[in-house]
Amino acid sequence: EKCPEGVLFLCQDITGFELYGTVSAAVCSMDTLNHLTDPGDLARTLDLLHNYIEPDGVLVFDVNSPYKFGKVYGNCDYILEDEGVMLTWQNDYRPEEKIADFYISVFRENGDGLWERSDADFSERCYTLEELRELLEAGAPALPIGTAAARKAAEDYAGFRDAAAEVDPELDEGCY
Repeated sequence: EKCPEGVLFLCQDITGFELYGTVSAAVCSMDTLNHLTDPGDLARTLDLLHNYIEPDGVLVFDVNSPYKFGKVYGNCDYILEDEGVMLTWQNDYRPEEKIADFYISVFRENGDGLWERSDADFSERCYTLEELRELLEAGAPALPIGTAAARKAAEDYAGFRDAAAEVDPELDEGCY
C-alpha cells in the first residue's frame, strides 16, 4: 500500500534516534518498551521522545504487565498448531531480575513433506506502573496526555486499577 503523503518511516536504534524535528505523536507498540531490558536504555528512549514530541503532543505505548510476566509467561511453555505450521514457545521468567527470556521455534511445512524450522529468542523486562510513571515524570514537564479524552481514559484506567486493587491484589489479572 501507498504511504500517506508526509509520513516518514525511519529505522534507527530506539535508544539513540534522530527525528530531525518535532512530532505531534509517537506510538510504541508490540511491547517495544519491554524489550528495553536495561532501565537506562528505557530512560534514554523516554528522554528522546520527550525531546521530539511537541508540548501538546502525546505518547501512546503498551507494555506487558507484572501479571502477564508472572502468570501468563512465567516458566510456561506453549505449542500452537495449525495446518502446515507449528509454533513452540518457551518462557523463562526470573522475577528477582524482572527479566523474561523467550525461545520460539516455528515449523512450516514446505510442500514436499519436509518441514523448515526457524528460531528466535529475545528478552523483555517487566516494568511496574510506578517505575514507568517515575521514568516518564523524570523528563518533566512529563510527556503529557494530549487530549481531554485521553486524559479521561487514563484517569478511568487509574481508577479501575485502584478499585481492582481493593478486590484483587494481583491487580492486573484482567489487563495483560
